[in-house]
Amino acid sequence: MLLAEALIEKDYINKSINSLYSVIRDLSMAYDKVDLKFNKEQLKDKFVELEELYTKYQQYSIMISRAKSVTIVINETEVSLRDAMVIRDVMNTKLNNFSNLQLVITKNNPDKIVCMDKEELEKMVDMLRSDIKTLDIKIQSKLWNTEVK
Repeated sequence: MLLAEALIEKDYINKSINSLYSVIRDLSMAYDKVDLKFNKEQLKDKFVELEELYTKYQQYSIMISRAKSVTIVINETEVSLRDAMVIRDVMNTKLNNFSNLQLVITKNNPDKIVCMDKEELEKMVDMLRSDIKTLDIKIQSKLWNTEVK
């Protein structure tokens, strides 16, 4: 199984856990004694199913964590895939902040004077987008070419 496939499966298991939790929450209260008996029986089965899902989720989490220790090269520096994903997240946060700043300085506010070079900020945003795209391509390539055990 490829790392990307394992991530998709882990996400599916997580959604299944959340869905099953909703069912358990609904079954945890009854309106009358007939419902009470039915709900108690259903809850036993649902908790067994939930425990199995958590076991699978844990297995996939461990498998994915181990696989993310493979290395990737960024700007001639070798880092783990896990670290590359963190770097990408930080770069995306930075991009969001700079993009918001672009909106602030491009607002037409006659009472204020822009103190920043709009073109310079635009170059920074464009460069950041390009760097994120390049990094994301490397990450995706590793995700789709790394076998998990």
